[in-house]
Amino acid sequence: MAGHAFSHRRRAIVNTDAKNEADDQFAIAHALLAPRLDIRGLVAAHFGNRRTRSSMEESRAEIDLLVRLMELGGTGRVEDGAPYALPVVVSPAPSPGEEAMRDVSEPLYVAFLGPLTDMASALPWSRASPSGT
Repeated sequence: MAGHAFSHRRRAIVNTDAKNEADDQFAIAHALLAPRLDIRGLVAAHFGNRRTRSSMEESRAEIDLLVRLMELGGTGRVEDGAPYALPVVVSPAPSPGEEAMRDVSEPLYVAFLGPLTDMASALPWSRASPSGT
């Protein structure tokens, strides 16, 4: 990537509905162990409300369990994402986003392994009024 001053490791966040299907645990473990990634955080995502009313909390518990089993307690932050789908596009869910707002030259990569609710909440247009102003 000529013209960019990248460090060896890439800053990344993994947003995952870890309790929904077994593939997310493999992706999380791979990301945490990948030498080229600097995982700055894991975000627990909801996976709808058909099976449970606490899907985000269940994903958070699964992430916490995986990090504990891997003995990687000091690896980045684990944060809660939105607990449910957005009721309307202009109603973003609150989310901690300090890493995304850091003023650094390197890009932040974000892998979404579940719903895009947290991405939609982070986009500036989701904060506009219903009339678009």
